[in-house]
Amino acid sequence: VDCDWSSDVCSSDLQADRLADARAEADRVETQLDQLGRDVEAAAERYNAAQLQLDETNAKIRENQKLLDASRSNLRVSRAELAQILVDAYRQGDPDLVAMLLNANSIDEVIDQTRFVQRVTAHAQQVVADVRSYTHDVKQRENALERERSTREVALAQRKSEEQAVKSALAERQRLLNSLSSEIQGILEQRA
Repeated sequence: VDCDWSSDVCSSDLQADRLADARAEADRVETQLDQLGRDVEAAAERYNAAQLQLDETNAKIRENQKLLDASRSNLRVSRAELAQILVDAYRQGDPDLVAMLLNANSIDEVIDQTRFVQRVTAHAQQVVADVRSYTHDVKQRENALERERSTREVALAQRKSEEQAVKSALAERQRLLNSLSSEIQGILEQRA
C-alpha cells in the first residue's frame, strides 16, 4: 500500500492500528494483572495457614514444656524419697538389701530388681512405681517436644516460603504496572 505520509487517511489508519494494538496489549496486561492478583491472594492465604499452624505448634510446645517441667519435678521428688528409703534400709542393716545396694550401679538398677520391690513396704512400692511412671512420662514428653519443635521448623520454613511468594507476586505486579506505557495505562484506567 502506497501512502502519502502527509495524507490524513494513512495517518488515521496508523493511529487505528496503533490503538488496536494498544487495546490488545491492555487486554493481555489486564489478564496478567488479574492472574497476579489471584496469585497474591492464594499466597496470602497459604501464608496465613502457615502462620496459624505455627501459632498452634508454639502453643503445644509451651503446654508440653509445662507438663515436662512438672514431670521432671515429680521425678526429682520421687527419686529423693526413694533415696531416703534406701538410706533408711541401709541404716537398719538388712544384709541382703545392703548387698543388693552395693552391687547396683545406679538407682534405676535397684528399682528394676524385683527382690527389692518385694522386700520394701507398700509406701516404698508406690514410690518405686511413681519413679517408673515419671521417668516414662518425662521420656514421652521429651520426645513429643522434639517432634513439636520439628513441626515448628517446618511451619517456619513454609511461612517464609509463602511470604516470599507474596512478595514476589506483588513485585511482579508492580514491575508490570511500571512497564506499561501511558497509553495502555489510560486504557486500563478507562476500563476501571
